[in-house]
Amino acid sequence: AWQGGMEGGLATADILCGDVNPSGKLSDTYAKDLEDYPSTANFHESAFYVDYTEDIYVGYRYFETFAKDKVRYPFGYGLSYTDFKIGVKHASLDFEKGVANICVKVTNTGKRLGKEVVQVYGEMPQGRLGKPSRVLIDFAKTKELVPGLSDELKFEIPLDRMASFDDSGVTGHRNCYVLEAGDYTIHVGNSIRNTTECLFFELAEIVELQKLQEALAPYEKFDRMKPFCDENGRMLIEYEETPLVTVDMYDRREQELPEEIPVTGDKGIMLLDVREGRATMDEFIAQFDDEDLACFVRGEGMGSSLVTAGTASAFAGVSPNLIAHKIPSVCCDDGPSGMRLDSGMKAFSLPNGTLCGCSFNKELNTRLYALLGLEMTANKVEVLLGPGMNIHRHPLNGRNFEYFSEDPCLAGELATSFIDGVQSKGIGTALKHFAANSQETDRMTGNSIVDERALREIYLRAFEIAVKKAQPTMVMNAYNKLNGVYCSENQYLQNDILRDEWGFEGAVVSDWGAVNQRVEGLKNGNDLEMPYSGGYNDKKIVDAVKSGELSEDVLNNAVDRLIEIILNAAKIEKKPYFANAHHAVAKEVALGSITLLKNEGNILPLSDKSKSVAVIGEMAVDPRYQGAGSSLVNPTKKENAFDSLIKLGYKVKYAKGYNKKTKPKEIKPL
Repeated sequence: AWQGGMEGGLATADILCGDVNPSGKLSDTYAKDLEDYPSTANFHESAFYVDYTEDIYVGYRYFETFAKDKVRYPFGYGLSYTDFKIGVKHASLDFEKGVANICVKVTNTGKRLGKEVVQVYGEMPQGRLGKPSRVLIDFAKTKELVPGLSDELKFEIPLDRMASFDDSGVTGHRNCYVLEAGDYTIHVGNSIRNTTECLFFELAEIVELQKLQEALAPYEKFDRMKPFCDENGRMLIEYEETPLVTVDMYDRREQELPEEIPVTGDKGIMLLDVREGRATMDEFIAQFDDEDLACFVRGEGMGSSLVTAGTASAFAGVSPNLIAHKIPSVCCDDGPSGMRLDSGMKAFSLPNGTLCGCSFNKELNTRLYALLGLEMTANKVEVLLGPGMNIHRHPLNGRNFEYFSEDPCLAGELATSFIDGVQSKGIGTALKHFAANSQETDRMTGNSIVDERALREIYLRAFEIAVKKAQPTMVMNAYNKLNGVYCSENQYLQNDILRDEWGFEGAVVSDWGAVNQRVEGLKNGNDLEMPYSGGYNDKKIVDAVKSGELSEDVLNNAVDRLIEIILNAAKIEKKPYFANAHHAVAKEVALGSITLLKNEGNILPLSDKSKSVAVIGEMAVDPRYQGAGSSLVNPTKKENAFDSLIKLGYKVKYAKGYNKKTKPKEIKPL
């Protein structure tokens, strides 16, 4: 059940006793051994760099292509107490629109009430680029079905979800997304290994879908994984040289900035005048000198007294002159699994990202995070620092609990649901950690060395989906370098891709302490530094403007983006908030995400209350219901499976089994 939040224990008990049918599916592949993951070999290769030699072959893309025998539980897998029949009612291609239209009928053929997940996979020709055996291209979950009833799920799937990025020019289309010539098959089913063919089409020649500029190609040589087919039809691994950078980001920088705004001095224009149309944004900004503008582009420290106690920080109205112009202080707070309030105040602890990922339920996640948005209005918090949505490259990534999946389609769609839910209540979001934040160890010094194809198809794809579909208020930088450049200073990442390619309209904020060189960050697209540097970076900005190192246009542009967020925050009103509804939906998400992996002899669900149930493990009594850091919530309540089973009328015998505070190497049977 991963970390189920405040309602996780009760949800676990309801699944065990059969009050609710399990419908969760694995959002990751579970291998037999840690050494089986292709990223294990160089996961801690150095404190200063990591070569992503597995390329696009992350998670099931690796195992289903090269190593099926090393999988214990495959991606998308999950058992049920009832049975379902999945059939294709209609499937067709619309090449003019570039979509596949599919209608799937799901029938409950078993004896219990339940839901089912339909997963749609694309199978592409190997071509010159090489491809995974199949990739997830869409998914949906049925409504709850009584035995004998059906639900129809309709999909309109862009064919570009089956495209590959050519970063080497081997297809003749360098820096392009292409569909290579050959056979394409779309499969539907309830896991990656339980599907049927749905639709087949053949391309006689390569199709170029999108031409892009080179961006984020690596500077340093390394070899990357590629499949080849032997004489027996088996897919084996070979390695090829990774294409290196050919264009320097700084030589190519072309900033489309507004004309410099002359400083007019204080004209008595307040922010409300801009909001109500009595003055323009330029007229408002023109009142401020460089010292004021430097205050605009930085926040306060943790737990600022300017905003709700115990929150992550404040920005906007953080200096006397800005406050005098009626600029409010905007409150931002962690995090992905509920509000982190270090003041001792209680908040709702939600299921973590990985558990939500296992729901495969877009609509339910939107409902959950809409309630989180309401809770934030009640606590006068204007921006939520989430969702977290990096890829589960390896099981030991220390922030995996915040993130959804190893698959970018699943992660991107559920991050979209998160953003849509929170922002439907007027609250802002900050999509994080951008990008390739794949481990916590040495995250401040590490350099993720990734080829452009892997970035675009795996590590950036989820962000791209969420930005294009949901337009988050902010995007938050990662701490690490990406191909030699800190993410907070990366022109390719923050401007060329995020803004120019994807059309991001919001502001880029640093993670807390992720700024390396503040002036370089501003020049390359980072708008807001968190937290306050104590005036050190304010002076750096002012000096850089005076010396000509930093154009005042750049500073004005960052301020302009932040003022849009400030204006929105000023409109947020406290809305009716019902705690019981939040508890109910949090439980519903946990119930719909818990995944049944094994059920030997159909021992589950527990049906005979006259028999004793053995519960072994300390976390049945004291659950690890949440992650740490930005996911640390002081919960309004905390359910556990042990007490919940007793409340449901079961005779429970408990054994602690272990001490969860003991380090793994020290654990001995009690």
